[in-house]
Amino acid sequence: MSNKETINITLKVLAKDVNTLADELHRHFEVVSFKHLPNTDKMYEKDPYFKKLRNKIKELKNKEAEHINANNYKYKDDKS
Repeated sequence: MSNKETINITLKVLAKDVNTLADELHRHFEVVSFKHLPNTDKMYEKDPYFKKLRNKIKELKNKEAEHINANNYKYKDDKS
C-alpha cells in the first residue's frame, strides 16, 4: 500500500509563469492532472444556462463530498 496522498489545489498565477510552474510540478511530483482553467466570470454573469449548470455541478460536488466523508472509511483496507 502506498503512503502517497492525492491533493487538489487551484492557483492563480501570472500567465507567463504557467509553463514554468507545470515543469516544476512535474519535476518534483507525480502529477495526476494539470488543467488550465478558463475565466468564465462573465459567462456565469450573463449566461443563465451556464449559471444553472455551474450551480448543479456545485450541488453534485457537495453531495459527492458528503458521501465520501460519510463512507470512505469502509474501503480504506479493502484490497479489491
